[in-house]
Amino acid sequence: MKKLKRTIMLLALGAGAGFAHAQTGFPAQPVSLVVPFAAGSGADTVARVLAEGLEDEWKTSVIVVNRPGAGGQISMQHVARAKPDGYTLGITSSGTLAINPSIYKDIKYDSLKSFEQVSILAEVPFVVVVKNPSERMDLISWIEHAKKHPGSVSIGNAGIGSHQYLAAHQFAKSAGIELNMIPYAGGPAMAADLVGGSLDLVLDNTIVQLPFINGGRVKGLGISTESRVDFLPDIPTISEAGLPGYREIAWYGLAAPAGTPKEIVKAIQEASAKALRKPEVTKKLNDTGVTVVVSTPEAATEMVRQDIVRFKGLVEEIGLNPK
Repeated sequence: MKKLKRTIMLLALGAGAGFAHAQTGFPAQPVSLVVPFAAGSGADTVARVLAEGLEDEWKTSVIVVNRPGAGGQISMQHVARAKPDGYTLGITSSGTLAINPSIYKDIKYDSLKSFEQVSILAEVPFVVVVKNPSERMDLISWIEHAKKHPGSVSIGNAGIGSHQYLAAHQFAKSAGIELNMIPYAGGPAMAADLVGGSLDLVLDNTIVQLPFINGGRVKGLGISTESRVDFLPDIPTISEAGLPGYREIAWYGLAAPAGTPKEIVKAIQEASAKALRKPEVTKKLNDTGVTVVVSTPEAATEMVRQDIVRFKGLVEEIGLNPK
């Protein structure tokens, strides 16, 4: 992941978006931004903030369309089949592009060939939480307890094959422990069981768990970034807390159908970077547990390529059978 991190080129683009618009004439009509998950999801949060910013840049409507289902496949298929003119764009994720190819047998899109990657837009770390207060209030205590009682410590995640599920397996492997993996349909249900005492730990993304942490119902024991994050400065990294070197980050990106002209892709990328790099927009996303990371199309493509390989190895190591 450190190598992947280095592939991302952060951009400060000034007036580039306006120049690109003048050069291409794009957009000349409303743009659809297709989201692979339901309203209120992390992808939807990023999409709606981006849409608002793009409307300011382009002075035209950007319509958010939620097309959930099949782990994001329905949305990605729709974008892949759209006319390659830049007017149908898709919010992508580490799940839809990097993990799905190893999870589903008959996936109807190719994560690299079916799309022009526009940008990685944002990163979302994972956080390990316990109920507050808990009998063990630091990560190393839970790791030691799990070593003494293999399989007795339960950890909630967002479902078999999800990024959270794979991150939990990586966590257990790094710690040398056996955990009882409990899949859930959503974060609120996990938090309820955690607070109720029927679940020991939760590993989930910060978008879902941040309100529970800030509300004092749960306590964060470790976050999956290389260094502490501004929106949860008191929570140590998992590496600090007892697992040196552990890092796992989910990401959201933006893609256009394959064949979209390069100048249109560039115009979209530049407008996205300008919109998301505004301090008030960056803060708005930080407050929801998201870190803005805007990359070039080339860096986004390389990140997708490397993550496909990495997750394929992890899925095979775990022994998951494609659905």
